[in-house]
Amino acid sequence: MPFAHPALDRSSWSALNQFMDCPEKFRRKRILGHTESLSWALVGGKAVHTGTEWYDLWVQKGSPGDPWDWAQMWPIIFETTVVQEEEQNQTSRDSWTIYGQPTVKYPDRENEVWWRDKGEGFCRNWQAWREANPGYQEWISPDGEVGIEWEFLLEFGGVPMKGYVDRIFTLGNEVFVMDIKSGRTMPETILQLELYASAMDLRYGVRPALGGYWDARKGKLIHPERLGQTVGTMDVIELVDGFITTAETGHFLPRPGRQCTYCSFRTSCPWAQSLTFGMRPKVDN
Repeated sequence: MPFAHPALDRSSWSALNQFMDCPEKFRRKRILGHTESLSWALVGGKAVHTGTEWYDLWVQKGSPGDPWDWAQMWPIIFETTVVQEEEQNQTSRDSWTIYGQPTVKYPDRENEVWWRDKGEGFCRNWQAWREANPGYQEWISPDGEVGIEWEFLLEFGGVPMKGYVDRIFTLGNEVFVMDIKSGRTMPETILQLELYASAMDLRYGVRPALGGYWDARKGKLIHPERLGQTVGTMDVIELVDGFITTAETGHFLPRPGRQCTYCSFRTSCPWAQSLTFGMRPKVDN
């Protein structure tokens, strides 16, 4: 008899990616409902996404009012995001995980101070990139939706899948899907972009031919790709269906490895604590 749980009734890119990364992580978050340890990387990244969204919507409306001022807007966006995360997760910012390497200017690594300083720069990078690349124009859907944080809830082979596409552009005669990244590393695959392209295909019968990740730290588009070359919409549907079918076995095997060092459950997961290189207790010679 299949393992039944509300978490398997609907999916998302984050759930699918989490399961592929480590089924045990998926189980702890989605099935057991364990609380994740928040990190400044997650919260700061959300604030950067909000900043780029606010700016693009402002431009989309014809740039009304005074000129856009990041020095004024970023502190508001950042603090609002931090307070929202504290309230929603019932945690204090003082307890959030800090990543990154210490530097002379930032000896405490990528903490609140770092994100307050650098986050504004990331948002400025976005504005500079948009102004330098006017050929990327927001896509308008057949029903009038603008391609800024485009939301979808669609059936992928019988599995409801919900998601948000950061940006959908037109580039000449082609459609381009983009995800904005503010982390230290970029994704190793373009599966996320293929999933978003498939969602547009299912919704409108339009499958974007192009996609890419935008690196907020470098202020540039990383490896724009031509989509659909080896993976099509039906392949993505089969992947989502297979993910749910596998999860319904109720067997969530852990995949311990270096990724455990930045997992949000690393302090509570015994696999991360006992098997991950660099996290095992030191042994005296």
